Amino acid sequence: MYTSVPDIEPEHVDHYQRNPTDCTKGFRRFRDIKLDDLTHKVFEHFCGLGHEQFFLDEVLSVGDNILQSPLERAIFALLRISDFQLDIKPHQIFVVLPGENLPSQATENDFIAIYPQCGIAGYHLDFGIFVQIGDMKLKIDLECDGVDFHDRSESQTSKDFRRNIALSGKGFKIYRMLGCDINRNPLHEVDKLTTYISEVIFLESELRH
Repeated sequence: MYTSVPDIEPEHVDHYQRNPTDCTKGFRRFRDIKLDDLTHKVFEHFCGLGHEQFFLDEVLSVGDNILQSPLERAIFALLRISDFQLDIKPHQIFVVLPGENLPSQATENDFIAIYPQCGIAGYHLDFGIFVQIGDMKLKIDLECDGVDFHDRSESQTSKDFRRNIALSGKGFKIYRMLGCDINRNPLHEVDKLTTYISEVIFLESELRH
């Protein structure tokens, strides 16, 4: 039994145009994969934690059609092992791939769902992050940008503005990471994101009480 991602109307949850079964999920030999510098840096971090096999099975196996850049791959990998600075255990963190739904048992407890290439209202988010802690719910559009927002053309800036308005109207908070910052220190960028999430949850909880 499955349910849709929380608080999203079914007609506004789009399946990504690529078939999720087309991803490279499955056994692959690490030595046969040519890694970019950023992915290799993150892989070394996982090795230092003793999580080498986890990285191979749960990150690289997702495939390039879902994690579409080294930036996304690095952030996804580090989110997978984060506690989000909340009282969340690993079994309460779910990955929802395109075409899949959140397991129904997840909504009965506190959880965090990481949804790469999440389709919302005609847009594709690099990551949709859905947080439920007690009666607190949070939806984040996480974008991993390859260029500085201020370097974009006027046309692109206008498109981003319309996109932000549409997603904000669906209750999403927009969070952008710059590509240069991710390349410099992806772990720090994930720490900043999880600090932001925990602070938003805390402030909203304080306002309710």
